[in-house]
Order: sequence, then structure tokens, then C-alpha cells
Amino acid sequence: MSQVSTIQPDLFAPHRQHDVDADSRAVRDCLAKYAELGRRWVLGKDIVEALGWPDHENSRRRLRSVAETNSKAILSGDKGYALLSTCTPDEINHAANRLRSQGERMIQRSVDIRAAYHRYGAAA
Repeated sequence: MSQVSTIQPDLFAPHRQHDVDADSRAVRDCLAKYAELGRRWVLGKDIVEALGWPDHENSRRRLRSVAETNSKAILSGDKGYALLSTCTPDEINHAANRLRSQGERMIQRSVDIRAAYHRYGAAA
């Protein structure tokens, strides 16, 4: 007769915290190596693979977090990720404009949510 496991997995275990400084150095070094090979823009999946991180959404989220933390050194965009120091002025302006536009849309969304709350939520 087979044994049935009664061990319950911890579904609410805290996420593993990564060393942000080490991740930042690793991503910057990875982008620098690609740039030395003539590839300034690198897809996120290629960075994740080069760093040996697992191929899943948590690694992509981790990479986006590194780019955000290193906003003065790493650009992200439609073409992937690049070191700011290797980008053209047009690429830098495009990335900055894209982020500003996203921010403006997010602010407008928050205003819309507050307005909807005051119309419907406050009356409930």
C-alpha cells in the first residue's frame, strides 16, 4: 500500500530575495559583453539565458526590476535592453519619451479610478 503525503506546501512562502547589487552588476556586465560583440540591444530572454536564470516570468520580472533600479545605466525598449552609454541620442530620447507617456497614462488611469470611486463607491 502506498503512503499518502500529508505535508502541505507553504503556498504563502515569501519570495526569494535576490541580491539587487549583484544582479545589477551581472546584467551590466552581460550587456557590456554583448556590446563588445557589436550587439548593443539584447532581448530579455537572451540576458536571462546568458545569466543562467530560470526561463520563466519571475526572471523576466527580475530583469525589469534591475533595469528600473539602474535607470541611469540601462535602457529598456522595444528592441530589448542596452547600456545607456552605447545608445544614440535618438534611442535615449525615444526611451525617455516612451516612459513619460506610460507614466502620463498611468496617472490618468488613477484619476479615472478616483472619479469612479467618488461616483459609485462613496455612495455604497
